[in-house]
Amino acid sequence: MAHPDTVEAAWHKTARILCENSCGIQIQLDGGRFANIRGDKDHVATRGYSCTRPCATDQHHQHTLHNQGDTVSTAELTTMSGLELMRWVQRERPADIPSIGRLLGMRFDEVEHGRIVISLDTRPDFANPLGTVHGGIAATLLDSVMGCAVHTTLPAGIGYTTLELKVNYIRAARTDGQLLTAEGTVIHAGRRTATAEGKVLDGDGKLIAHATTTCLILQG
Repeated sequence: MAHPDTVEAAWHKTARILCENSCGIQIQLDGGRFANIRGDKDHVATRGYSCTRPCATDQHHQHTLHNQGDTVSTAELTTMSGLELMRWVQRERPADIPSIGRLLGMRFDEVEHGRIVISLDTRPDFANPLGTVHGGIAATLLDSVMGCAVHTTLPAGIGYTTLELKVNYIRAARTDGQLLTAEGTVIHAGRRTATAEGKVLDGDGKLIAHATTTCLILQG
């Protein structure tokens, strides 16, 4: 029988908020800290990746996170269901966690099971060579809102990643602080795949773009 000190700690799949590889990493925890990080061997994007020096990642995420006066550790975040995590993000707006949402200034306006509403204000940095908002901003907003809608249907420990994204652009958006609001809704949530649809409206309610997505569900 192995000595207790030699028993390997359990590996945990991360939630998307903790990494940039769409749930493609796993972590070992030492209390509330990251002890080791590796690529999920079942995930096509990070198969074979291994990291024995997780200090930089740990420093980003070891901050004390406040939840209505209570502290929430990174370990506790990984035990939340997708809906619980999205509601936590909406409530706490964790600006100290690096993310695409922080980069673009996304706001989680509405969170419910199978549905997410996210908004942002455009800025000059979003411009394409023609001076209007780059199509990638709308695509990123749609990918985020539809993916997060899928995430709300998943239990703790289950990840997902985008398999397919199709965007239709209807009209240009301005870069002068124009409000863009995206709504994502789950169409089908299965064991292996999920589909969702989304749309982006401007401040006057005019359609900027709409999209559909297929997500691969990564079982724990």
